[in-house]
Amino acid sequence: MKRGKRAFLCLIVLFISIISIIGVSAGWWSSLTGNVAKSSTAKVDVSGIAQAPKIWFVSNPDSTSLVNANNNQGVSYHSFSFLACSIGGVTVLPDNAEVAAWVTLYTGFNGTYGSIPLNFAPATVCSVIGDVALLPLSGCNGQSRNYTCTVGMRYYYDPITWNINVTIRDSSSNFATNSSRTFSLNPNIGWDTIPTDPEIYVNWSGVTVGGADKISDNNITITPIGNIDVGSGGLSVSTNPLQVNATPLNGTTITNQQILGSDFKSGGSNACTSGISLLNNQYVIIANFLADHRFSTPIDTGGSAINSSLTFCLTTLTGIEAQTYETNPLAKWTLNTITF
Repeated sequence: MKRGKRAFLCLIVLFISIISIIGVSAGWWSSLTGNVAKSSTAKVDVSGIAQAPKIWFVSNPDSTSLVNANNNQGVSYHSFSFLACSIGGVTVLPDNAEVAAWVTLYTGFNGTYGSIPLNFAPATVCSVIGDVALLPLSGCNGQSRNYTCTVGMRYYYDPITWNINVTIRDSSSNFATNSSRTFSLNPNIGWDTIPTDPEIYVNWSGVTVGGADKISDNNITITPIGNIDVGSGGLSVSTNPLQVNATPLNGTTITNQQILGSDFKSGGSNACTSGISLLNNQYVIIANFLADHRFSTPIDTGGSAINSSLTFCLTTLTGIEAQTYETNPLAKWTLNTITF
């Protein structure tokens, strides 16, 4: 065979080998020969997904007032209702077992009362009232189920905005929640004292005319029993400044002699060193006194309350005789609305 034909034949073999390698590795050979790969389509369907129920109405609580600590162990019960429905009708909605409701602080307030977190009030009871022929504009069939819940709220809960949260679970374990309802608690001002009313008193013994300022033999201990601080400058949202109205003390022997209300001071610690000067027959705010309701340990926890003492100081007396001095029974000192 001649050299030219042999070289030509070698080129053809080489070309076919390259084509075969490319065709095998890239599928190009099938295209070259007309053997095109085929594809198919398949329908994918996911069925049987149940639609979650809907809680479409939550009422306001029936009351927004709290009892004080001495009433019903400091717990007041508040009821509210809500309506729920489903695309599957009321038969898929729960009875009582799969219903939960609670009340939380609506704002970002993160306060605690001692070691007791107070931003959560669990509902004590939720139950079915019945089914009603009411529905939202969309997303439900048939009727709605009417539920009622009762929540216990403690006397020290702050008088600010709270949030009702409701959750239900239907027969297919689909959940619905609603936290759209808010309400505000009313302020409840109140406190207890030691000594107790009507025997509240302040006493001094061993006083000498011209002697140094003298602290009283006893203080008045104040414990808040509402959701408002007694005093000024606390951490609470609302405070109730404490005022003292000091009336004259009359001599029991020489009756025309008096110790005036302005001869006294009152304060939150030692009134003789840091007290506020009182005025005769006028209310004076004791700015350095505070009994914070958030640090009165709740009755239902079995803890002991943290009380605050209001102290009194008798300043140096001159120009009077040594004798017993007392307030007029008809004109006693007043601590806001408490007389002693």
